[in-house]
Amino acid sequence: MRRILDDATAELEELSVVKRYMARRAQQARPSVETPTPAPVQQSLPQVGFTASRPTTLTPAIVMALKNGTNVWLTARDLQTVVGSLIGRAVPMSSISPKLTDLKNRGVIVRDDMKVALKERVPEEAIG
Repeated sequence: MRRILDDATAELEELSVVKRYMARRAQQARPSVETPTPAPVQQSLPQVGFTASRPTTLTPAIVMALKNGTNVWLTARDLQTVVGSLIGRAVPMSSISPKLTDLKNRGVIVRDDMKVALKERVPEEAIG
């Protein structure tokens, strides 16, 4: 029994040493890691002539880009660029693609190979 008690005491002393070491390490000055500043959205992005207030989420921004753009048909990459300029931040393609699928499934947009358009802007006979 004495041996078990001695082992437990020794282990507690080791833990105490580790605890003091960790406390000292936490108090030491650490070099600050600065968060990189994102690059500003380029002003040379395609202009789409919006007059309404800017959208803050992807779905309204996609619909606005397709509704007010000079081109009826846009590629997903074109939309990514325009939507990014509308909401003021870079938008990954992994966010654009699911939104386009959802809008297509809801009948809001139509596809023609790699391009999409707002269904209301496409003549009925052009929808395949």
